[in-house]
Amino acid sequence: MRWQVILPKAFTIAGLLGMATFEWGAPETLRITAGAVVLWGPFALLMSLWLRPGVPDAGERLALSVVGSYAMTALVFFGLAVCELESLFPWVQVAAVSTAVACKPWRESIRASMERWRHLKWDWCLTALVVATLLVSTRYREPFERNTSDGSRHFRLYQDQTYHAAMTYELQRHIPPLQRASCAGSPERAYHLFPHINTLLLGTYGNQPDMLRTQATWSFVVMTVILCTCLHFTVRAVTGSSPAGWLAVSRSEEHTSELQS
Repeated sequence: MRWQVILPKAFTIAGLLGMATFEWGAPETLRITAGAVVLWGPFALLMSLWLRPGVPDAGERLALSVVGSYAMTALVFFGLAVCELESLFPWVQVAAVSTAVACKPWRESIRASMERWRHLKWDWCLTALVVATLLVSTRYREPFERNTSDGSRHFRLYQDQTYHAAMTYELQRHIPPLQRASCAGSPERAYHLFPHINTLLLGTYGNQPDMLRTQATWSFVVMTVILCTCLHFTVRAVTGSSPAGWLAVSRSEEHTSELQS
């Protein structure tokens, strides 16, 4: 293989192993990853099949499908929860997968898609840039720092992170939330709901009860991957150039580094 492939591949593997070993922990990483696939996979599958005629490029279709699934998952769960039918949500996911498997035109689409995926070349440069962005933004995924002299812990993130975690706990109790986390007795504003519904679901599906960690760590990781991937494929679709997409992601990484410093 050429060095252009070997270098980003080696960096990606080393970066992921480092984060999974030292920052996230291997068991938690596997648990959350599996939960994320089960959570967003069904609707992403449906959207990928719907988008196939209009979006022939597999990478662009995957990025759009994941973003669409992220939004649809929160919307469907919210609608069911308002009607006190949230227990039906897993069955809606099963129905989504069953529909894709049962419909003959979609079965043919799946077979055709599988053939395309077999010949798909993995974009290791994009993957390496996403991992680099995660490494640069590590500072914003560590809620506490420990004082080695007395063992005390100090909160180091922006204060809104605790507010967002509190809203997620409130969503666990009732959807829509009965009150604001910062103002008891006042109803929460509607536009605050949907990102935290996904945090709630990710914590549930990934068996992570600590919503502050789910919010500050795993929701941050998910959004970083989604934003970098969508930015790359959007720029690539507009310019017709993969290097332009890589440059756009690297610029976003540079801005993240500037914010951190």
